[in-house]
Amino acid sequence: MIIDDFFPCTDDGYVCFSKANGNELWVLILEKAFAKLHGSYERIEGGYAHLVMRDLTGAPSYELCLEEDTFDDIWK
Repeated sequence: MIIDDFFPCTDDGYVCFSKANGNELWVLILEKAFAKLHGSYERIEGGYAHLVMRDLTGAPSYELCLEEDTFDDIWK
């Protein structure tokens, strides 16, 4: 897979999706590679964080759905 260094920007020159901290370029390149892997930026918008972590690390991931009243018991 080849990733170029062209990023989608608004008319006034701001990057459309993720924002780097200072002049870090790796954030934009990683997001572009992830979008290319999944077909488009639109297909990765608003996904599930645990699936992203699985894709990036290869480690198993899980989603915990908790009720608000169980937050205090989660660490027990």
